[in-house]
Amino acid sequence: MKSRIRQNSLALLAALIWGFGFSAQSMSAEYIGPFTFNCVRNIIAFVALLLIDLAAARFIPGRRNMFQLDRAEKKTLLAGGCAPDTPAAVVYKATWPEEKVFRCTVETLAKTVEENGLTKTSLLIVGRCLGDGYLRSKLYDPGFTTEFRKGTEP
Repeated sequence: MKSRIRQNSLALLAALIWGFGFSAQSMSAEYIGPFTFNCVRNIIAFVALLLIDLAAARFIPGRRNMFQLDRAEKKTLLAGGCAPDTPAAVVYKATWPEEKVFRCTVETLAKTVEENGLTKTSLLIVGRCLGDGYLRSKLYDPGFTTEFRKGTEP
């Protein structure tokens, strides 16, 4: 019975938030544009979820927030169940003039990131597509025929 009341209360709360959201949107449309409204709404949602995450980490025993992942958990997240010898790459500032590519394996991925001081603006690529046995896509090969163009003879 208690869980049924809780479920109904949460459904009612969701409906109230949804309803007040529409009211707030129609009232704010008179004063600010839709892009500003969406920006402010997303900032409020981010702050609310961050506070909920931090509060959950504080009041739920054994629960940690997103900033408290230890090294073993990070390695497990990065590995994603891949074998230790799976090729990996860290691309720092991809497509920028100062782009740097660090090739490694899943096993040495964390070490590569730490040794090169990469903390942001980095793209992690993991998979056999980085190895020697991967065949490139034929989509842009001049000899490959698609429904939109006839391939040329090599």
